[in-house]
Amino acid sequence: MLLLKNYRKHVFLLFALLLQQTLASAIPQEKASYPELELYRRTLTSEQVTAYQKALKDYNNIPHVKKTYSDNKELNHHYKEIINLPDTTYDQTNLKVNEFYFLFLQAAKKGYINMELESLLQAFNVAFWSQTPSYTKAFETAILLERKLSLVSEKEYPDKRAAYLKLGEAYYLFNDFDKSIELLKHAITDNPPRSFTDCANLDARKIIGICYANVNRMDNSDYYFQSTLKSKDIVLNRPVYNAIALSHLACNAMLKGEYDKSLVLDLEVLPFLKKGDDYGHVAGMYACQCFSYFGMEESSQIAMLADSVLYYAQKDKYNRNKRLKQAYTILAKYSAKQGDIDKSQEYNDSLINIYKAEDKLCNSQYITQAKQNIAENEIETRKAEAETQRKAILIISIVFVVSVAALSVIVVLYRRTQAAYRTLVRKNQEWANSISVGSTFVLNQINDKNNNIDKLYTVGIDNPSDNVSKEDLAVMSRIFSFVVGQKQYVSPGFNLEMLSEHLGINRKYLSKAINSATGKNFNTYINEYRVKEAIRLLSDPANTLSSVDDIGIQVGFSNRTSFYESFRKMTGISPSQFKKTRKNMSGFKD
Repeated sequence: MLLLKNYRKHVFLLFALLLQQTLASAIPQEKASYPELELYRRTLTSEQVTAYQKALKDYNNIPHVKKTYSDNKELNHHYKEIINLPDTTYDQTNLKVNEFYFLFLQAAKKGYINMELESLLQAFNVAFWSQTPSYTKAFETAILLERKLSLVSEKEYPDKRAAYLKLGEAYYLFNDFDKSIELLKHAITDNPPRSFTDCANLDARKIIGICYANVNRMDNSDYYFQSTLKSKDIVLNRPVYNAIALSHLACNAMLKGEYDKSLVLDLEVLPFLKKGDDYGHVAGMYACQCFSYFGMEESSQIAMLADSVLYYAQKDKYNRNKRLKQAYTILAKYSAKQGDIDKSQEYNDSLINIYKAEDKLCNSQYITQAKQNIAENEIETRKAEAETQRKAILIISIVFVVSVAALSVIVVLYRRTQAAYRTLVRKNQEWANSISVGSTFVLNQINDKNNNIDKLYTVGIDNPSDNVSKEDLAVMSRIFSFVVGQKQYVSPGFNLEMLSEHLGINRKYLSKAINSATGKNFNTYINEYRVKEAIRLLSDPANTLSSVDDIGIQVGFSNRTSFYESFRKMTGISPSQFKKTRKNMSGFKD
């Protein structure tokens, strides 16, 4: 049914294109005095229209097969299951993102590059585009995806350009135009499209043109919109791409003060684009006309056009706030010119409310936090440094007042504090290395000749309970082999249910065995190994480039808060302080 609906839509647009071609051919050529208009009308030649008509017909006659991203049936099945998960609430969104991230790790471990990158791209899409988005998570994923894309070829990951397009579009919507341009240029190609639906090249050129216009580099912007008209890509909705390119050139002309030219270009394609469903773009075209009439000081045309801007802006689902800002700006300015100050103030109030809402929604802080992935840690460090500086100034003042002797006392106390930190770091390093990650859980029965009883020898339990049963130790053997032997504890979202499913043992028995053997619950048991792994990574001199938060993620913690709480509870020191002290200990001897 959906295919039939889309087919009718494209047939309708094709009919509109043929009608436009007929009208264009009837216009005397001497009236087409603008090069951009001539360039657009070349896309309406019978050869161009016939080629698109044939491509569209072929596309609708070819059976569409769902894509698979690996030869691994298990991974493909898991991918389909995750795709069908709901994402209408914040918790559902986070769960779906985490599931895709877990699939990304599985695919990476097994060497399926296509599935690896597709899972990461879907994690980004869910985090960014769901009804309840998680923008920080989206941009964290975007940074990771960008790094991964730079390491693979388009042959290894055919959707590479499409992925760059998605990332560039996200940064554009958050007004980071320079970053958007940088990413989108990777989506541009002079090669033929891979398929009729491969529109990444034209989409990237369009958004780059918009970005350049936003930073007032109009020549660059014109170039990319003109390159769309010159492109030989025959892809889905190609006539629409051509019309949109000309409408953007009309907008650029308006911004450069070429109002007559802007109106001519805009009106050339407005009737055609109104037949589609890109309401936001149509709203922008009406806004462009309004601003042109403002520039020409012809207010008589603006009232009706402004209502059209507002009408189409309210129907837009893609970037409604952008269009509403244009509508309220025009209506406020028009009302002021008409002397209706109250109405003008009302529209200005609506405009202010949109800016406030947009600041909350598209805050650049999301990007900053994601780029560093340690924004919170940096804030905490800066506060600590500021507090240390404040105390230092106070101490220095006291030293000057009381005497040099007081300074000596302070120095001694400081050294003792640092020594205490170093001692704590060493003890925790010994604790972390007490059982290596490669160890196995061993259950041996040793015959005691004197007492004629069996004793149990265990590896993998720091302080085994005296009352633990052989059955529980046997279960612990399997738990240890899987959780620690295979380092499952570093898997994000690893829980008792997953352990139960893998071992085929009821979760209650697993929980009982862990508690009986270690005196701890499942989460504490798992987090201890994660903290030990974090200590080893923080202690590794070769691991200087990894941030504290990165290490928390590497060892399996799902968020910074749980990592810091668990680390501090088990070691008596924060991970950032541990890292700082360990760094200062390099080459140090008491």
